[in-house]
Amino acid sequence: MKRYPKIRRIARVEIPPAKFIECVHTVQRAMREFGTRDPRTRVEMIGGFFGDEEMGMAFVIRMECMMELHSSPKAAPFVVKDANSTLLSSSLGMFHAAALAPIHYDDDRQYFDEDEFFAIAELENGALIAAGAKDVE
Repeated sequence: MKRYPKIRRIARVEIPPAKFIECVHTVQRAMREFGTRDPRTRVEMIGGFFGDEEMGMAFVIRMECMMELHSSPKAAPFVVKDANSTLLSSSLGMFHAAALAPIHYDDDRQYFDEDEFFAIAELENGALIAAGAKDVE
């Protein structure tokens, strides 16, 4: 892995779950206000939110890893389909898991271990429900 020191460094960047979710909501709101779905604009907004290149990259990687798991059968309790049949996270537990799960990487990709990720998502979702968090289910 000597060829990818930046990936290893970014994989270790920690983002607190509350900050992770705050970024999701802030960027979603800004994208609606600007009336755009351009991914480049989204990346710029994420970078602006964190004000730190590594934190922004870690966030983007974690979101991409989470999105890859949406089609897993284990994701069923945590996702819903929108009007266009797009799978969307409907659970704060998923976002908490995206912030907390270790990122694994090989020569050409970063990913979450599916079992590990959904175990964290279930624990986080249960804790959020117990704490009375809104928008959990």
